[in-house]
Amino acid sequence: MRFLRPIDLDYMVAFEIQLFTSVSGSTTFPRALRMMKNGQINALPLLGPAYPFERAVEAIQDVANKQAPGVKIQVIHEDVVD
Repeated sequence: MRFLRPIDLDYMVAFEIQLFTSVSGSTTFPRALRMMKNGQINALPLLGPAYPFERAVEAIQDVANKQAPGVKIQVIHEDVVD
């Protein structure tokens, strides 16, 4: 398995690259799902490609190099997928 080198924060700031993580509160996720179900939110245009966990480094590089379409990419671990 390849590991990422340390993140260059100066590069991220200079090129306005943002890295987000999230932990939602107990009401945030159900509310967002309800809003999508009711047509108040259309999240599909925001989604970019899904990468398997083994390609996480490539996924981050694609975002950094603006090669990934959409606003969000997904990195999916096989143990989490239904």
